[in-house]
Amino acid sequence: TTAAGTTAALPPTTTLPCSQYRGYPTGGRGVDFSNCQATVYPNTCTAKCSAGYVGNAATLACGAAGSFTGSVPNCDPQPCLVPGQLNKVSLSHECDGVKHQESCIVKCAKGYVGTSSQRYDCSEGVLSGTPMVCDGSVCEINKPRGRGVDATPCNGKKTGEACTPTCKVGYQRGSFTDCTCQASGSFTDCSTECKRLTCNSLAISAYNQASMQNNCNSKKYGQRCIVSCANGYTGSDQARLVCTGTGEFQKKDGADAIACTAIACSTKEHPTSLGLSHTCADNGNVATGQSCIVRPNPGFSFIDGSTSATLTCNENGRITGTIPRKIVSVCDLPSLASGVDSSCERKRTRTKCYQFCKASHQGIPAAYICEVKGQSVEFQAVSGTTSCSSATTTAAGTTAALPPTTTLPCSQYRGYPTGGRGVDFSNCQATVYPNTCTAKCSAGYVGNAATLACGAAGSFTGSVPNCDPQPCLVPGQLNKVSLSHECDGVKHQESCIVKCAKGYVGTSSQRYDCSEGVLSGTPMVCDGSVCEINKPRGRGVDATPCNGKKTGEACTPTCKVGYQRGSFTDCTCQASGSFTDCSTECKRLTCNSLAISAYNQASMQNNCNSKKYGQRCIVSCANGYTGSDQARLVCTGTGEFQKKDGADAIACTAIACSTKEHPTSLGLSHTCADNGNVATGQSCIVRPNPGFSFIDGSTSATLTCNENGRITGTIPRKIVSVCDLPSLASGVDSSCERKRTRTKCYQFCKASHQGIPAAYICEVKGQSVEFQAVSGTTSCSSATTTAAGTT
Repeated sequence: TTAAGTTAALPPTTTLPCSQYRGYPTGGRGVDFSNCQATVYPNTCTAKCSAGYVGNAATLACGAAGSFTGSVPNCDPQPCLVPGQLNKVSLSHECDGVKHQESCIVKCAKGYVGTSSQRYDCSEGVLSGTPMVCDGSVCEINKPRGRGVDATPCNGKKTGEACTPTCKVGYQRGSFTDCTCQASGSFTDCSTECKRLTCNSLAISAYNQASMQNNCNSKKYGQRCIVSCANGYTGSDQARLVCTGTGEFQKKDGADAIACTAIACSTKEHPTSLGLSHTCADNGNVATGQSCIVRPNPGFSFIDGSTSATLTCNENGRITGTIPRKIVSVCDLPSLASGVDSSCERKRTRTKCYQFCKASHQGIPAAYICEVKGQSVEFQAVSGTTSCSSATTTAAGTTAALPPTTTLPCSQYRGYPTGGRGVDFSNCQATVYPNTCTAKCSAGYVGNAATLACGAAGSFTGSVPNCDPQPCLVPGQLNKVSLSHECDGVKHQESCIVKCAKGYVGTSSQRYDCSEGVLSGTPMVCDGSVCEINKPRGRGVDATPCNGKKTGEACTPTCKVGYQRGSFTDCTCQASGSFTDCSTECKRLTCNSLAISAYNQASMQNNCNSKKYGQRCIVSCANGYTGSDQARLVCTGTGEFQKKDGADAIACTAIACSTKEHPTSLGLSHTCADNGNVATGQSCIVRPNPGFSFIDGSTSATLTCNENGRITGTIPRKIVSVCDLPSLASGVDSSCERKRTRTKCYQFCKASHQGIPAAYICEVKGQSVEFQAVSGTTSCSSATTTAAGTT
């Protein structure tokens, strides 16, 4: 007690540091108190941030009461910069912003395969881990497709790489853009235009003759055409050509040379007009493509002054060409004796006529013929001359008309009546006055017969029959779908052409002649042409059933291996050589889930889900596992996966979770480090130590190491046992109030006493906890008063 009556606080011993009296201040993390470990009253020390933490240092003072005073430094975990090698496009990570004692997972980015995922740890500003090697995945999906497109340059292209498709043989390049392999395993959509090559005109001389026909015009690469004998020519040979990738035609099959013989035009087509001669029958009848000459005979001439005309036999069996109008020479009427009449007025050359007695005379008629004599024409007596005597007078004084001689038929006096065609006068040939005869229609003509009378004047009287050419019925064999003709309505002495219908090949065109109601000609054999155009196409469509189908035949396409049949309709081969449009739907088969046990482990990952036939996928180690092996699988036509290449078995080793992930809370023990650190997919047990318990009454909790290197699971809240404050002797104070197990504290003398402090520790003893003296006990004595009255 001072003179003033107050009590002066005695300082604590300077031999025991504040760190051992009251311990270090709380409230900060990552603080390094090592500089303050031996600091005693009244000295100061510097608290700084530990390695891996950043913040300003602070000064602490060891106070008289055995506690540090001053502010604890504010220390934050130091962030780690992501190294450049982790920012490659082939890698994926979430390491941005990771801080000291944190970790992150680095793995191959989508579209890349290689090293399995690795954990990188941040320590004191440095992010470190096992280097990653990731290579781009090969793109198999959305490869450039299309008729004629060659995607070979895109084979084996990996993520980020580009390619430019080309055109197959037989196709010409149109617009194109590059295709890029994306991380999804699919190429970008790109323009891929290939135009089918059109063949030049047929240039094979053996098949390019006037006697041949073909349907090769505008054929495109791969299409076929037929060369056969043209209309107007006959021959059974034919050849099938194909348009090649060089733009030229090439023989596919058939004859190396085609023999086509021109069909002769019928003699019925030859000129028959009087006064003309022709060469159309010289050396055999003129045939298709051949010509003949027509000239006027002596006593005739062409009105245009020409001396000849050219006619041609065409492919339809007709002789065509223009014959100029001819001038026919006629004989002048000869002088006639008294009582003589004549049928010889303006008779043409080679025409026979008669001089006979008039009705008032009688006598013997004589025949004459108009003949060419040099460059002129005149009548020549056939036999004798006409001599007629006068008629007699009757008693009544009239002149009796003497009948003509009954020995000469009317057909020879005045000839037959004109104005009818196809009339048969044969029954009238010998009819004399005053008899009658029947004129009927000739064979091949139809109409009613008529009666003619031979008159006193030597002429026939009566109506001539009206005779029409008899039509021919078309025989059934010409009405086949394989034949084409224009024979309907053809009549007697007319003809028509029969040929193979469009879409059919075989016998060359033939002429059929109508005669007396019957249409006849050489039988035709025509077979359907094979369809090559508009064959059913589409992804997965198998058009094999349509190969070789001919005009009029149908087929049903199927699906190739790896495709499922959808809606279908039949395709019919048309006469144009093209199939009808038909529904051809084939759906690409989707493979079942991966069922190969060697590749279907928890330690592995794959991108095989929903892959379709022909598509590939990669099996590699999953996140949280390490291993360089991988396998590439392909979806097969059976709906199952099959190894394409790579390892038969993949070794994937689980990555251990860092010890930094292990539970570190006081009062807990765990098995996470037993037999090595717990690794991906493995579990460990956490239990409370003696003196601790879980508030929910459970005795343990299970934790699991996940693929990201984290140990996950819920640890129940624990109840921490504390040691009760021991009884204190007079003058003794303590830092041991409610200390947890394994916590050290001190008993020391109050300020009014002095003595030696003693250390205690809160220990588990059986199922309870109590303080145990580390060394000695505290003994404190009261302070003494000096002569001056101070303590």
